[in-house]
Amino acid sequence: MLMKMPTRSGDYAIIVRYASVGIGVDTDKWRVAIVDEQQRLNRHRAILSTLHDTLLSPNGAMTAAMLPHLTGLLGAIVVRNAVGRAPMYSALMEDFIARLSAMRSDACLVYPFETVDAFHTVMENLVATSAPCLPASYHLQQQQEEKK
Repeated sequence: MLMKMPTRSGDYAIIVRYASVGIGVDTDKWRVAIVDEQQRLNRHRAILSTLHDTLLSPNGAMTAAMLPHLTGLLGAIVVRNAVGRAPMYSALMEDFIARLSAMRSDACLVYPFETVDAFHTVMENLVATSAPCLPASYHLQQQQEEKK
């Protein structure tokens, strides 16, 4: 029997940008389409759980034949809790965790991790305690309606 099995080994870097402000929002016009907070929260949690599972428990085509053997996981999760984008810095640079941690502020939270279980703990905490934000235009609209 002949078998062809592609194999890869090495260090890989990934940057994921997730903007929770888009949950249940028409991002073309920046109007909130889903106003039910619980439904938006459920979607937010599903997205974070999917990211967690994508790295720690991959699934899909050829998974049984080519299941990645995760031998380490280190990085930083950067959360922006105010208007604006979270900073990014290439994980291919050796000092990327220190660089991202140096950008920590009241509006920019940084959760560094150096092990698979630390990543799991940070993600489980974010799933349990974080919530999607609403676009600034929604808050302005609410303020205008309150003035009437």
